[in-house]
Amino acid sequence: MNKEELYEFLDIEDPSDFRYFENFSAYIECDENIEDNALYGILKEADRDLLSEIVKNYFNEIIDALPDEGELIGIFDVEQTALRGMLRSGDESSLGLLVEELERFRNYYSVDREVEVKNLKDGSTDMMSICDAVFTARGEKFDGSEHSFNFNSCLSYSVDEYAMSFSDMLELEEEEE
Repeated sequence: MNKEELYEFLDIEDPSDFRYFENFSAYIECDENIEDNALYGILKEADRDLLSEIVKNYFNEIIDALPDEGELIGIFDVEQTALRGMLRSGDESSLGLLVEELERFRNYYSVDREVEVKNLKDGSTDMMSICDAVFTARGEKFDGSEHSFNFNSCLSYSVDEYAMSFSDMLELEEEEE
């Protein structure tokens, strides 16, 4: 997906429009190939403080929706902190790292089909992305379906090395309180 296609997909006219929860969720849940320079152009102009808040809210919503998976919740928690740290950094090199990490996480979360989901009513099993598994878990409340989720194949994800200063980590934690 090139820059113009990404803008259309996200329903934005220019990077300054990338400021809503829905924009970020549409991006992170997209299972299509996105050119790095398309995302880079958006993030270069985006309000990083606002985007940091959106990232926090998005990850908290997903963590709340995950079936009881402690290790996976830990992965999402670390990823959220890393992304927010990169957003706060503000320098050009961290922007490149941010684009790489967002794309790596988006592929892990929305493209890779590594979650085994078993329908407990009919016994059928499907392989899904984590994103689709979260939607399936949420849907159980509405459609009465019941599933078991095996996230074991997803637990090897690790955040790429990113150094965040101790003071930045404390500042993020203080914002949480």
